Amino acid sequence: FRGKMWDLNRNHSVDVAKHEKPIKAIKVCDGNVLATGSWDKTIKYWDLRTPSPVADVKLGNRVYSMDTKGNMLAVAASERKVVLYDLRRPKEPAKTDHPLGFQLRWISCMPSGAGYAVASISGRVGIMYTQSNMERKTFKFKCHRDNKKNVYSVNGMAYHPTNGHILATCGGDGMVCMWDQDKKIRKYKLEKQNTSVSCVAFNRTGSILAYGVSYDFSQGPGGYTVKNNRIFVHSVKPL
Repeated sequence: FRGKMWDLNRNHSVDVAKHEKPIKAIKVCDGNVLATGSWDKTIKYWDLRTPSPVADVKLGNRVYSMDTKGNMLAVAASERKVVLYDLRRPKEPAKTDHPLGFQLRWISCMPSGAGYAVASISGRVGIMYTQSNMERKTFKFKCHRDNKKNVYSVNGMAYHPTNGHILATCGGDGMVCMWDQDKKIRKYKLEKQNTSVSCVAFNRTGSILAYGVSYDFSQGPGGYTVKNNRIFVHSVKPL
C-alpha cells in the first residue's frame, strides 16, 4: 500500500507515500506536494522532501479517482460522492451534487479550472461547472453503448490541454472517443478494440493521445479471455 516515485537520476524507486489500504489515485499538486487517495477512505498530502504526510484528511468514502487544476482538487469516491478541495485549505471539503446515478469511475478537471467532468459505470458523463455564473451550462450525456443497447463503463477521461472543450473518453466497449463539450457532439472515434480500454491521456501539448487496452473485469473473471495488454499511441491533428 505504498506510493513510489522513480528517481531518473539514480535509476531506482523511492517510497513517497503510504496508506492502510490500496492507493487508487496520485496527483502532483505542485513541485513538491503529492496528494494520494486510497481505499482506506483518506486523502494524504506529502511533501516529497519529508517521509511523513503534511496533512491527513478523513474522507469517509473510498477514493476511486482524483484530479487537480490550479487550486482545485476534485475527488470521485464511493457512494457516488464528489468532493472538491481548495488546496489553499486542503482539509476543508466541499461536497457537490452531480447528475449521475451509478458508481463513479473517473473525474477530470477542466483545463480552464471552471469545473470538471465525472464519469460512471452507467455509460454517462456529467459536465459540471463550479463557477456560479456558469452552473447553468451543467449537463450530462450518454456514451459507450452499442446498437444492441448494451451499456459499458466509462473507464477513463482526459481533457485536451490546449483545447479545453475537447474531452477524450474510453470505455468497456473497447472504444476511445473525443467529444466537443461546448457543441455537445462527438468529433472522433478510434477503431474498436477487442477488449476494454482502461485509460487514456494526452501529452503536455495535446499532439499525442495514448490509451491502454486491458480487461476491466466488468464481466468478472469469466470475461478475461483477451490477455494481451497493449498501449497505443496516436498523433492528434489540430482540433
